[in-house]
Amino acid sequence: MADKHLILVHGRATKPPKAAKRRLVKKALVEGLKRVDTKAAQAVASGRVKFTLAYYGDINNRLMIAAEPERKGEMVKIGDDWYEPPHSYDEDLDRLLRRPTSRHSLRDYKRLLTEVDDQRFKDDIARIASRILNLFGLGTRIIQETLPDLGAYVTSRVVGVGDPQSPSRSA
Repeated sequence: MADKHLILVHGRATKPPKAAKRRLVKKALVEGLKRVDTKAAQAVASGRVKFTLAYYGDINNRLMIAAEPERKGEMVKIGDDWYEPPHSYDEDLDRLLRRPTSRHSLRDYKRLLTEVDDQRFKDDIARIASRILNLFGLGTRIIQETLPDLGAYVTSRVVGVGDPQSPSRSA
């Protein structure tokens, strides 16, 4: 297992400082793995499987605050940058991890689907429609409109705020 290396990439929303984000992600990963493969969980926890968080939260935070200065009210200043408070997710993560695997059943999943806006049918529609849309060059535009995070990653070298096609984002 020494040659395995997990690299996790976070999303583009505001983030806590790197050390806090890494701690939270690794804790969630290890605890989740324990539920399905204790050897794999131990390998990650002990470092036999290397774990790296590709962190750019400081950059995202700067971009998002520049576009929406009111976000500073939800954040803390550490050094020259603004972050989500380092322990802001601890309680929620601990609460989720205390729920035993046995409480995650197919019945729970089906109940959850009745409580949330289940849109899984859109995957089937997207598979069919994407072929047609791509014939007319509309695939990327649809992605940008319906999945702005993915659209930003697909179409822009600068990700974080605003319109991925904006000229100010192209450098």
